[in-house]
Amino acid sequence: MVFYYTAGKENAAQTAKHFGISRKTFHKWSRRFKDSKYNIQSLADQSKAPRHKRNWEVTLIQEERIRRLRNRYPYYGKKKLEVLYKKEYSEEISTWKIERVIRRYKLYPDQKKAEKTARKRARACQKPKKRITSQHTYLTKLNDDVILGSLYMLPFSFSFVTLNFPSSS
Repeated sequence: MVFYYTAGKENAAQTAKHFGISRKTFHKWSRRFKDSKYNIQSLADQSKAPRHKRNWEVTLIQEERIRRLRNRYPYYGKKKLEVLYKKEYSEEISTWKIERVIRRYKLYPDQKKAEKTARKRARACQKPKKRITSQHTYLTKLNDDVILGSLYMLPFSFSFVTLNFPSSS
């Protein structure tokens, strides 16, 4: 911050470039520094942990009822179990709560298959698939003009380039 006011001549871009940080980060630090009435401790790293963590919202009674239903109908999914729960206990319950109980107690009909699927999902999260970014070129005839188009296949975005050629009639 001292550099910003002295050598940086109050130029945020120059100061950020000098220290190898983004301007956004510089402004965030600057605001934090000013808000703390220029206390140097305010620039220390802050916790990135979430401020609020969700609590387990399923009561013990609901948990036990779901476990009983799942043991009776091991091949039913969370939506069917929700309907059965509503009919049997005359009480609303979300499918998410049912799914959480099934996961917590591993109430799967085929335990080995469930473990294998869980391992696959964990591995997939660690190593994302590579996307194909090849170029496809094609010709189209439209109103006596030939359009040469290139479509670049990029993950989650598409760009289209067209070149119009006069017809040679």
